[in-house]
Amino acid sequence: MANTTYTSRVVYTNCDGTNQTTSDNINVNITNVADPTISGATTICAGQTTTLTAAAGFSQYNWSSGQNSQSITTGTSGTYTVTVTAANGCTRTAQATLAVNPIPVVNISGNTAICPGVSTALSVPSGAAAYQWSQGGNANSINVTSAGIYTVTVTQNGCPGTASIA
Repeated sequence: MANTTYTSRVVYTNCDGTNQTTSDNINVNITNVADPTISGATTICAGQTTTLTAAAGFSQYNWSSGQNSQSITTGTSGTYTVTVTAANGCTRTAQATLAVNPIPVVNISGNTAICPGVSTALSVPSGAAAYQWSQGGNANSINVTSAGIYTVTVTQNGCPGTASIA
């Protein structure tokens, strides 16, 4: 947008009945205000928090969650809106949507009594993005031949869940 000059003209009638005209120029300065941005993780795991930060350079920040600072910390899913005010009084808004993914519930199944020379399978349900067993496997099941504590970490939507069996 550009600055603009407007001419204001006023016509009025004097007490003696004659018309009088006066005019004046009015300069209107239009100041562009950048749209704000919000940075920060928009996907987290249950139990975690993230800091959402609105772009710097504004004189006032008002978040839909009630805070009035440039940054907020939250662990609750939802849409967060910030209304920023520039030094010239103009306002702009930005939104970020936070998703909170659950921690996978992991249950190991399999025979926990192992006879010498016999193997048994320990497993967790399939369908997760990643599996990591403490003894080195990376599938949803492993074959074991000795007693011990076996731990698996299952990752789904970036969130790890862990279980152990002895």
